[in-house]
Amino acid sequence: MEQAGIEKKKRDYKPWLITVLVYELLLGNRKITGGGAGPRLVKEHKQKLTEALASILQRHGASCAMELLPESERQSVALPKYARVNTFKSSVDDVVQTLVAAGWQETGYETFLQAIDTDAKRSQRSAPNARLSATPRENAEKVPTVPISQVFARDSHLDDVLLFPPGALLKHDDPLLTSCQLRLQDKARSILISCPILLCSSASHLPASGNGCFQ
Repeated sequence: MEQAGIEKKKRDYKPWLITVLVYELLLGNRKITGGGAGPRLVKEHKQKLTEALASILQRHGASCAMELLPESERQSVALPKYARVNTFKSSVDDVVQTLVAAGWQETGYETFLQAIDTDAKRSQRSAPNARLSATPRENAEKVPTVPISQVFARDSHLDDVLLFPPGALLKHDDPLLTSCQLRLQDKARSILISCPILLCSSASHLPASGNGCFQ
């Protein structure tokens, strides 16, 4: 962002939002939906940001951003699945209770992230789907006794977003998804929908007529 001339300008906005938008543009869905001052700033610098990334890749002899990571981390990066609760149809607590009744177990945020990262590394040694272990900063009561593929956690930044493991058993025909109470959605888009600066300029946060599903 510094090379593209956007680093100093982002201080006039929510810095974390600009960072997420740049990530979404260059490494995520490679497009930005919605309006607002933040997205306009990033869109205006799209060409410079793209050129800056290309320059960094060339300087390091890399063909993609993943190759910029240390060798030991390239195969062990584990990103969770994100799901946004449609609060027009249900509440976060009700969705959590439904998941628990279906055999899922909720765990703490930090324990969850550590667990999926550890599981990704362990998978390389042919021991996938291990169970969780507690971290010093979380109560042991939060540590579930089920395989990692059956746990979830609440996001620490967005109250209506839940995290699931990369290999989660949550299927597209799950009742929570088909009833539009829950939608699989990357965190960047969830942040855009939740950001007050975009609330009036983007219709993507509104329920569709008739069924209340997110668009």
